[in-house]
Amino acid sequence: MSYLWCWLLLPLIKAVWACLCAIGRAIRNRRHVEPEAPLPASPATKHKAPTKLDIVREESVSGLVSMGETRKMAEMRVDNVMAEHPELDATEDVIKAVFQAQ
Repeated sequence: MSYLWCWLLLPLIKAVWACLCAIGRAIRNRRHVEPEAPLPASPATKHKAPTKLDIVREESVSGLVSMGETRKMAEMRVDNVMAEHPELDATEDVIKAVFQAQ
């Protein structure tokens, strides 16, 4: 009877051992992978930091889009208002001026 248990447990032990080996192999392979070095940025592809007016413009456009305006129309209206009133430097002021210009 004890031989029967050995023959039944042997495939189970082999399966558990194979799983442990696969997990160990995956961990070892993950550790030895060299991370790719980022490509150096050329002067033509370097991005400048957005100015405060760029941020105000983008927030104003996003605010108008969230109110149901199409993005193209919102960009056009915000650009017009910011060109007419260069002193506006807050998102709320730009949005108010857009609605007053209607």
